[in-house]
Amino acid sequence: MFKIVANCPKFEDDREAEACCGGLPLLINIIASVFQKKDLKLWSEGLKSLERFSEKGQHELRNVIKFCYDDLEDIQRKCLIYGVLYPEEEDIYIDRLLECWEVENFLGNGGDSRNAYMDGIYILKILKDKSLLEEHENPKYVTMHKCIRQILLHILSNDPNNKLLVQQMPPDAKCWSEKEWISLIGKFDKLPNRPNCGRLSTLFLQKNLALKSIPTSFFNHMTSLKVLDLLHTGIELLPSSLSKVIELKVLYLDYCEYLKKLPPSLEKLVHLEVRDIRGSGFSNIPSFIGMLNSLRHFRVSFAKCESENDTKEVEFNCNVISNLSRLEELIIDVKSERHQSNKVVVNIIKNVVVDVIEVGTTAPYLRINFPEADILYTYIEETHSWRSIQDIPSFQFFINCPNSIDPCIPKLEEYGRLKTAQKLWKWLSNLQPLEIRNFSKTEKSSTLWPAKVGKYLHR
Repeated sequence: MFKIVANCPKFEDDREAEACCGGLPLLINIIASVFQKKDLKLWSEGLKSLERFSEKGQHELRNVIKFCYDDLEDIQRKCLIYGVLYPEEEDIYIDRLLECWEVENFLGNGGDSRNAYMDGIYILKILKDKSLLEEHENPKYVTMHKCIRQILLHILSNDPNNKLLVQQMPPDAKCWSEKEWISLIGKFDKLPNRPNCGRLSTLFLQKNLALKSIPTSFFNHMTSLKVLDLLHTGIELLPSSLSKVIELKVLYLDYCEYLKKLPPSLEKLVHLEVRDIRGSGFSNIPSFIGMLNSLRHFRVSFAKCESENDTKEVEFNCNVISNLSRLEELIIDVKSERHQSNKVVVNIIKNVVVDVIEVGTTAPYLRINFPEADILYTYIEETHSWRSIQDIPSFQFFINCPNSIDPCIPKLEEYGRLKTAQKLWKWLSNLQPLEIRNFSKTEKSSTLWPAKVGKYLHR
């Protein structure tokens, strides 16, 4: 390993460095990634430092990772520590991780979300390059090796300034009052009535399926809370005290299938920037959502759209989205019978998309996933501001994504059979550039594509 790292100075005995790692591949990889960009002098000093605290036996792994941890810059360490909040061997969704990093002020860019995102990607790359986070087979995720996570928890337990608590047992009153980041993931079925936690900034309660209710006064003293993750819990109601968490910026309620309503008092969460309620028991968009003027990311799904009344209710409540002047990402996942689903989609297109595009002038992406070509045609016909839409740098809009927890629009879709495209040719002919590959010309090809479009077809 040490002989093949690019630009790495050679030691008289490369085994000297390997010995400090006990010959363990994980440690060798981490140490090599730390040293690979250092000159000969720093290599030598670093190796001597490593040798000073390196012990044989069970402490070897801990000491090597501590060495690499200390090599990080302060912000990079904070970002790494934040990853410890997630359960062991959890697939960590990168976009959600970066959302949390941003609201925790790890990515300071004066409110510029795009630059903050790029800073987050840069830090993520550093942590992956140092093997402290690992690539996932899905590029939208990262993981943390369980050994690294356990050792980081041990390092933090000996740090008097440690801000983090990860437990599977209820914490005592002192922990609630002292910690800034708390992760209680496991089999919790109840929470304290009114914990005194004015310093708490992030609270992870995800995947506690036994947690059916939250005490009425639970959030009374969480005045500094910015991130609340209730993903996949068994909660049926949110307490009104949540409206007192006025600094809250990120609220994850996705896959709380027993949660069917949100208290109107949540309109007081005026600083909320991210809300995800996909996979929960909602059949409409609450009207007070339109009051959340700071909302930048809104993700929702409709669990029940099986009757005419449900469809009308969805159509009516969709109008509130046009009030969200800072909206950058809108995901609407409609799951119902095909004819009802399509009807809801068309209503959303008519009543939401145009209004949102007209308001959201700072949106970063425009991505729309339509279930059928006819609905795409409806979108083109109904969106009178199509010309202005083409000038918007970006906007995200998803409907009927195959995977609602991880929506994405593939860069390439392969069609096995296409009968007609007459309805789309006006729109397609205006795209520059346009290229359609693997198109087999037939006698009926002229009925599929007009001449203006046909010049872009490739077999």
